[in-house]
Amino acid sequence: MNKFPAIALTIIAILFPEPSAAHTFTGRVERLIDGDTIIVRVDCASRTSTNATNRARPLACSSLQRVRLAEIDAPEMKQPYGPEAKKALSDMILHRTVVVQWKRRGRYRRIIGQVYLGTVWINGDLVERGWARHFLRYSRSQALAEAEAEARRSVRGFWKQLSPSPCKRTLDLASSK
Repeated sequence: MNKFPAIALTIIAILFPEPSAAHTFTGRVERLIDGDTIIVRVDCASRTSTNATNRARPLACSSLQRVRLAEIDAPEMKQPYGPEAKKALSDMILHRTVVVQWKRRGRYRRIIGQVYLGTVWINGDLVERGWARHFLRYSRSQALAEAEAEARRSVRGFWKQLSPSPCKRTLDLASSK
């Protein structure tokens, strides 16, 4: 019996872990950069990986990690509604303990993750409150699409303006104020 296919599949599985492999850590939100980026101090006992073959280095105990909330996009601080988006996120999680689930680091070495406060999915909550958009370039989440649609229908957050443009490009809402 030829064992080559089984050995080849094992080697492929080791070299290329499944894309769903995730890491999780718990930590205290120390500060916010803007409406979709936070600084979290890692709780020493909380660092885990669901895939033993994943080669990511463990996070250092008590280290500060910059976390970009995955699949959403909030206005930048210099854009209209940027400070309000940051305040909304601050009111939810600043100085509180959150759980971060992540698969990778993005550009600028930030962790790209889903953030939870208890059972509340913060990424989705920001979109539903109208302080962030579903970032279609990086996500096909039906839950986020529905949350954004609900925020638009209910005219929440920056949707109070008639037609905000995408957050990262421009939120040229100042002219309509």
